[in-house]
Amino acid sequence: MAFGLSSFKKIKENSKVKLEKKFIQTIIVGDDLASFWTFLELRKTLAPDKLRIILPREVSKQSIQNKFFSQLHQIRSEESVQILQKFLPNLTFHKTEKSPVFYKDTEFKEFASKTRPATPLLGVESFYTNEYYSFPLEELLRSLGIAVEDWENLDCLLEKYRDDKEITYIEKTKPVDLIDKANWTLMCKDDLCFECENLIWSKESKLFLSLLKNKEELPEDVMQAFDEIQYYPGFLVSFENEGEVFSGEQTVFLPQSLTHEWGYFIGEFFEYDSNSNKQNFTFSGQIHEEDFNAEELAKKIKLLKRTLKRIFTNFNESKESIYFSEGMFVGQIQDKKFSREVKNHFPSLFFIGQTAPLFYLKQEVQNLDSLSYITRSLLSFYELKQSQL
Repeated sequence: MAFGLSSFKKIKENSKVKLEKKFIQTIIVGDDLASFWTFLELRKTLAPDKLRIILPREVSKQSIQNKFFSQLHQIRSEESVQILQKFLPNLTFHKTEKSPVFYKDTEFKEFASKTRPATPLLGVESFYTNEYYSFPLEELLRSLGIAVEDWENLDCLLEKYRDDKEITYIEKTKPVDLIDKANWTLMCKDDLCFECENLIWSKESKLFLSLLKNKEELPEDVMQAFDEIQYYPGFLVSFENEGEVFSGEQTVFLPQSLTHEWGYFIGEFFEYDSNSNKQNFTFSGQIHEEDFNAEELAKKIKLLKRTLKRIFTNFNESKESIYFSEGMFVGQIQDKKFSREVKNHFPSLFFIGQTAPLFYLKQEVQNLDSLSYITRSLLSFYELKQSQL
């Protein structure tokens, strides 16, 4: 079959994909706990045409809970508990009875002992040398003003509000419409373009900066505020083991190497269930190599398993799940500087989650540097509610 030039032009024109634009008043980007707390809070007053949550992949309530219960405990100071209780007075915290221990010379020893660890602690590993505090998830939801039934029905509620898209770039724009104020443009891979008035970011702030178009036009002090937040890539492996591996619920440090300063595998064991003959436990590792890839990650996990087999005779690889993140571990955040520089430049941008700067709590909280991970997530969510978005 032959085609003339005019037919070829017509086919070419028809093959062009039209850019689809959608204006949404408020958009949430993220798939951590803070993003879903925020979604459940805002959906009380915002319909699906006013609120969307953009997810990078398929997530469900079950996958969110699995990740929450398998991660290392993240509240590890009495100060954090005291601060959280000011804003969440009905939340009960339980302190673990056993102190973290490290493995050396075929024995586990407490950090308070006279014995020093085999190799130095690296990066943010020292954060986990303190006893941890835990709390019931349902009690947390009630303290946040989230109905337990809404959490149980999260998957159904998300169906009307979610967009499983991958963002290719973000652009700060000047609104031309006085009603639909398009302060932000979010371009997605499949030629879908979102415009919104308010952008709520619940992922690493460095990812926001990497996606931001024309970032070279940002003032130097704003760029510096972003750059000063330190991120450390890491992985987490959750195991379900046949038989008891370790007695009791405790944080343990296993050296990755006795001859190199590679840091530690940090793990937590949960109570052994004699009825099912199973014990669940989690190990996490901070990645210190600059050039890291999937092959290196596989080597790290193999090293972890060899270490577990060498130390725990009852360890077996019955069931496991692996999670990796380039921002799993986070250093201290200079809230005062970040809030002043970034918020002044982007008043319609709201950060939540474990890397969110805290803007409005400075007078009530004296030592923000000690607040990390889920503590920061909870306080950033509280601040968002107070902002009357």
